[in-house]
Amino acid sequence: MPVIDDPVSILRCTNKAYLAELLRGHGIATPRTHMVSRRTVCELPQGLGFPVVVKVPDGSFSRSVKRADTPAQLQEIARAMLRESEIILVQEYMYTDFDWRIGMVGGHPLFAAKYFMCDGHWQILQHGDNGQFTEGRTQAVALLDVPAQVLAAATAAARLVGEGFYGVDLKCNAGGAHVIEINDNPNLDVGVEDAIGGDAVYRSLLGHLLGRMERRSQGASGSPTPLPAGA
Repeated sequence: MPVIDDPVSILRCTNKAYLAELLRGHGIATPRTHMVSRRTVCELPQGLGFPVVVKVPDGSFSRSVKRADTPAQLQEIARAMLRESEIILVQEYMYTDFDWRIGMVGGHPLFAAKYFMCDGHWQILQHGDNGQFTEGRTQAVALLDVPAQVLAAATAAARLVGEGFYGVDLKCNAGGAHVIEINDNPNLDVGVEDAIGGDAVYRSLLGHLLGRMERRSQGASGSPTPLPAGA
């Protein structure tokens, strides 16, 4: 049965190691990334500089993402993570005041937002020891106001994963737009990500799903059926 978040897309999005190789293999700009295993932990990558970001492949919501500011700290974090994961990612650190979040559906931009870093922290989410977390503010942005390079990178990245509903996270600096990750089932909260697009965002989502259902039943391909403005 056609769904918005198909199983293949979920598997692709939730494996950061797979995504890193997929994006690199297709020439899409990302922070420089190295895979590290228990066998190679003694030979941690050189040339990235410090700080670096260390991730497990299946982490989400900024969990299991650490920053190492020194070689000794990198070794400590890497060895701890490798007790729980066969592979970790060591990634070039790019500081920006905010991340771009581009919502994509059917290979086309749906909405845009800026996710700002938490005050005094280097991530958009800050997890506390008590299980609570704080998050930076979100600012919806009209698609027409998003830099063309950001939209182009998000579109190219999302189309590699599939035609579902994704949230592509990017950082933009003097070196251009860099894709950080692609999220399945991204946030779409009333009054937040949809603050500018409004009902049109949901009509596009439902129209995409309806189109997939029609193509499935007809055994043919074609454009999704748009929903009427009053739907």
